[in-house]
Amino acid sequence: MNDLSDKCELRYIVGGFAELDARWSREKHVASYNRLYSIRSGEAAFHYDGEEYILEPNWIYLFPCGKPASYNCDKEMSLDWLHFDARIYNFNLFDYFSCPLKMPVAKLTTPLFERMHELQNDSLKESEYELPAILQQLLAAFLCRKELKNYSQGLQRMAPVFSYIEKNLHSSPRVEELADILNLEQNYFADLFSKTVGIPPGKYVLGRRIEAACQLLTTDMPLREISDQLGYYDNAYFCRFFKNSTGMTPTEYRINQLKIRESSGPS
Repeated sequence: MNDLSDKCELRYIVGGFAELDARWSREKHVASYNRLYSIRSGEAAFHYDGEEYILEPNWIYLFPCGKPASYNCDKEMSLDWLHFDARIYNFNLFDYFSCPLKMPVAKLTTPLFERMHELQNDSLKESEYELPAILQQLLAAFLCRKELKNYSQGLQRMAPVFSYIEKNLHSSPRVEELADILNLEQNYFADLFSKTVGIPPGKYVLGRRIEAACQLLTTDMPLREISDQLGYYDNAYFCRFFKNSTGMTPTEYRINQLKIRESSGPS
């Protein structure tokens, strides 16, 4: 089977340069995004998954999503930062690979961050193509040292199913369709999928449709086109469905994401 790393997809979310003081602190929480911090000066304490890391100059830190974290800054500190998504078959990359969380800053690290800030702040047309490439370069030192965790075999077996779901989100694939892809009996497939993924196939498909809608809502695409693209030909139904799933209307979600992107500091 193909190496799982061949299926890795990276997506830049937001980033910037920040000069921080003691106001930069946050109680224990679990972030939905991965974080990358490159420290230029000063220091801060970052608690992640039960361990304490002192953020120091000339080091770059990777903190994957999904683990409890908190931080506080007793002194002034400056850093480059970014939030990003990393997926394998739409699962968090770091659930299947372990990486070092701290690496020395490379010669090109600061210039890469500076170019990233320029692309984001000036809304340059090149950003669509350059930002993913910059993200990949910044993560290269971490990812080339990644180690595969032990429970990836089931994920590889489900690869054709995941691919089919992605191509057919607009039609919300049924369990029997997915079972046929692997030539498995429907109930057996549903049980195998649940054990591999952690949730039933129907719930996974629903979640992927919501995630696809969330990603489209970070673009300028009109709501009508988003609902059509995902197979919700009744726009009002799509809005109700989205709010029931996320607690926000599509418009509220879009405004909230815009505020996050305009944030002046890391979180």
